[in-house]
Amino acid sequence: MPTNLPAEALSKWEEVQKARTPEERLRKLQEFYALVPKHKGTEKLLKQVRRKIARLREEVVSKRERRRSTGFFVEKSGDIQIVLFGFTNSGRSTVLNKLTGRKVKISPSPFTTVNKPETGVFTWNGVSVQVVEAPPVIENLEDTLTSRALALVRNADSVAITLDASSNPVSQLLKLGDILRKGGISLKRPKVYVSVEPNPSRNGNIIRIRGKLRGCTLKDVERALAELGIRNKIVTIHGEADLNSIEEYVTMMLKYKPPIIIMTKLDTLTHEEADSILEKIRGVVRDTLVIDMRRDLNSVKSEITEYLMQKLELIRVYTWGRYEKQPANRPIVVKKGSTVLEIAGRVHSSLHENFRYALVWRRGDLGRRPVKVGKGYVVEDLDIIRIVGT
Repeated sequence: MPTNLPAEALSKWEEVQKARTPEERLRKLQEFYALVPKHKGTEKLLKQVRRKIARLREEVVSKRERRRSTGFFVEKSGDIQIVLFGFTNSGRSTVLNKLTGRKVKISPSPFTTVNKPETGVFTWNGVSVQVVEAPPVIENLEDTLTSRALALVRNADSVAITLDASSNPVSQLLKLGDILRKGGISLKRPKVYVSVEPNPSRNGNIIRIRGKLRGCTLKDVERALAELGIRNKIVTIHGEADLNSIEEYVTMMLKYKPPIIIMTKLDTLTHEEADSILEKIRGVVRDTLVIDMRRDLNSVKSEITEYLMQKLELIRVYTWGRYEKQPANRPIVVKKGSTVLEIAGRVHSSLHENFRYALVWRRGDLGRRPVKVGKGYVVEDLDIIRIVGT
């Protein structure tokens, strides 16, 4: 360990050494990493720490996976998963019921949702959105309920911060944002961020660049991901990224989750009071969708779905079987930049293995002749695809 590190970093390293569990050691190691100055002299140290973080995280995740069957976890169902995150009596159950048609018991007493998360699904324009009601948040990060709520957010695609408009919602928002940040959740899109998702075809890593690589090649990235134990994943790199920033984002637990703000109990206020509160909230969270639950339900569902499709960079693709009279009613929802071979893998593993070519109809071109394309062809939103195998 270099001795020329700041005293705060050296003190944190002592805490790393004293950590008793993998979870505690991982958290302390991440805190240590954040305190180490980033310059040429610390590059080797930082790389070693990133590798240690990756190994520890793999151990922690493996342990968590073994507990999932009985633990506090919600398997993703549908195309997008959002978690309702808020303090007690903030209206999370009411929002879940309205959006999904569920009839979850609504109680005036706090801590109703503590034993298990309640879930429901709504569909808009063929996109299925799963809504998960997290336990109520307590301001103490060490609290079990808050830890469970944060774990659900980390596993989701987006966090829906639920605010009680009748009880100082700006203060609620600032406190919840602070809890999320301390829990490793970023609500602002960083300059460089990396999304890692399972590769359904399980044929190695697929790397997509949404920006530009700086000072490294695609081969360097492939090698670094393999060293970090990342296999059979779809890895999308956003922004102008060098190898260090890619490794740092992948190994650190800070994760970007596009937020939605859901305002409840506005109907308990006068129109003037409600409009004033909405204006204040929008002033705090610029470029973030703020939902007024007094509005028409279909408008709310549409706004949430389209906003998340854009923020998560998702598109809809329709398949058309060779012997079917018309394309499928429901689309397959995939990341922008997906290829027809990846679509084939989503439909069936045999289509991926025996892929010959695909026929593609662009939006509005259904009456025209399709374009014949190879496996590397990148699909676009609302494409219709027929996959032909051997």
